[in-house]
Amino acid sequence: MPKAGGGKTPAAVAEINVTPMVDVMLVLLIVFMVASPMMQTGVAVDLPKASANPLPPTENVTVTVSIDAAQRIIIEGNTIAPKDLNKVMKQRLEAQPKMEVNVEADSKIEYGFVAQVMAVIRGVGISKVGLVTQPGAGNEFL
Repeated sequence: MPKAGGGKTPAAVAEINVTPMVDVMLVLLIVFMVASPMMQTGVAVDLPKASANPLPPTENVTVTVSIDAAQRIIIEGNTIAPKDLNKVMKQRLEAQPKMEVNVEADSKIEYGFVAQVMAVIRGVGISKVGLVTQPGAGNEFL
């Protein structure tokens, strides 16, 4: 029986409106693009330049020990007192026996301080200790 007014009943819409979803995704994309540079918390270290090829990646756990211009020792964002470095590295070595350590020291730090830090790390029993440098010519003094 036809309805009064002679019109047909409207059919249900079987499509999903994706416009709000696209809007939300674009806003999230912008938020992550703005926030991602802030999530890279590193230590401001002016690395020395050296002309060496980068080492191939290994499957061992690599820990970075940073030494800034004020001779503060920083491991994964935590400042460590020089007297506590031995204890902290022993604890890390017990947790990860196949650990490698990369030391990145500010170029203004005296060699003796960096050598002492590396000696403490080696004294704990970590055999693979490396120095991080910035890629570049590195031969300015030669």
